[in-house]
Amino acid sequence: MKKKNPFIKMDESNYVLTILDCNRYELECYVFNNSSEPILFVRDKQLDDYNYAGYFFRVCWDAEDIREDLLPSIDMVMDRNWGDEVFPSELCTAIIEPKVTYFTNNNDLEKGKKDALKDKNLQIDTIDFKKISLKWVEFLEAHCN
Repeated sequence: MKKKNPFIKMDESNYVLTILDCNRYELECYVFNNSSEPILFVRDKQLDDYNYAGYFFRVCWDAEDIREDLLPSIDMVMDRNWGDEVFPSELCTAIIEPKVTYFTNNNDLEKGKKDALKDKNLQIDTIDFKKISLKWVEFLEAHCN
């Protein structure tokens, strides 16, 4: 049985939870009664823990930004198969490389990447990050008018 998200401290009557499957990951999409912005948590089913990909999308990413800015950049990095793109969000920065995306809140990106290499929750396969981004866009477009 899946355990309750430890980050959500309120009664279930205060939100609607939609769970989306994305291979190894489970997207927990919360829409709270007192907020117009949904919140995403990304649970790694293999590690039974939460990945920072959800934290990355927590603030200031709407469907249009993801579709027009983030997804084309992910595609560009994966297509050229070298280099990286750095995408800051309000809460952390994504360092998108062809195979792996790293998350850090360290201003020193080199040190942040070294820290992320030591913590499986601070990294995700770039192809999975893209799939999560697409599913999150679909959710936002369906639930946020």
